[in-house]
Amino acid sequence: MVLEDFLRAVQPLEVTARESYSVTIPYNTDEFIEMMVLDGCFIIELFRMLGGLVEVVEYDTLVSMTWIVPFFFRDLVRLENQIPFFVLECLFELTKTPKSPTLATLALSFFNRT
Repeated sequence: MVLEDFLRAVQPLEVTARESYSVTIPYNTDEFIEMMVLDGCFIIELFRMLGGLVEVVEYDTLVSMTWIVPFFFRDLVRLENQIPFFVLECLFELTKTPKSPTLATLALSFFNRT
């Protein structure tokens, strides 16, 4: 998988994703889709790292800075910062392995950390 594969997968979801927000997102199509993909992949990888599904190196700032996980938690829990779950599901489906837990399980595990 390369970035273009993710962009192509999310592109059909653009209109529905835009309708999920209470305000107009001032990005053109390419910018909006890129934002959805990059932010979505980051969130999924964060869930996987903290869920113990991917190897984490000790100098990775996501685990070595004690304040970073609570920061992400507060940022992700704010409703106005949410990426529509169906976009996350689309991206997750492209990257899951046969033994992967569901995205919902990973998300609940992340939010139950506190």
